[in-house]
Amino acid sequence: NLLWICMNDVIIGVALGSLIRDNRSLFLTVTETFVRTYVLGYLRDLLQWLSSWPMGIKLNDEVADVICRAFLGLSNLWEHAVCLEPMLAHLPIACIGLTGVLGASTLIGLVADLLSVLTLPFFACYVVAAFTFRQSFSMLHALFDVFRGRKFNPLRNRTEPATYEVDELLLGTILFVMLSAIFPTIMAFYFAFASSRLLILSSQALLITAVEALDAFPLFLLLLRFKSPHRLPGWSFLFLHSTPIGAVT
Repeated sequence: NLLWICMNDVIIGVALGSLIRDNRSLFLTVTETFVRTYVLGYLRDLLQWLSSWPMGIKLNDEVADVICRAFLGLSNLWEHAVCLEPMLAHLPIACIGLTGVLGASTLIGLVADLLSVLTLPFFACYVVAAFTFRQSFSMLHALFDVFRGRKFNPLRNRTEPATYEVDELLLGTILFVMLSAIFPTIMAFYFAFASSRLLILSSQALLITAVEALDAFPLFLLLLRFKSPHRLPGWSFLFLHSTPIGAVT
């Protein structure tokens, strides 16, 4: 069964690789359309939606505008790198077509890796949003400890009672109010890009599941079942009969 799976994996991989090499221009057009429409276009629509009070929630316009400008700069840089450089666009498709000789599982794995590369703007935006959200939440937690009269002790890894001066309490109050005003905006961007990241990871999980199913498919046993079923082990049945007491001497 393992030999049959390896042979069919290579045969299917060579066929798919030849198909990709023979239709390289078509796959290049599909890739550019995917990047422009479903990556860059969706990213811009998402940023525009987040900057215009999503679901009726009023966010901080200035902070949202700064974040949108930064993320749009990343998307524009990625658009020039992928869509306007022919070598960068042809190279991944050519590599995927040549790796067909290693099997369909390798080819599908490279497609999953290519999906990660093509959706790199979403990953970069997710990393920035996650880092900003984590740091903002940590600062809010630390400033909230100021109101409670406590302070985190890194040596003992716990919060302990602390005494603050009036100027420290005033500065902590100002920072807490400012951060509380912009934290919903940061949280909205984080949840939006976390959802997009989850969708991309789900697509990659489907491709990996296809590879696992291709490697574990019992092809030889199914063919043997239809061609020569007598070569397979037969069924064994066990029947339990109850005998009355005293019937057997």
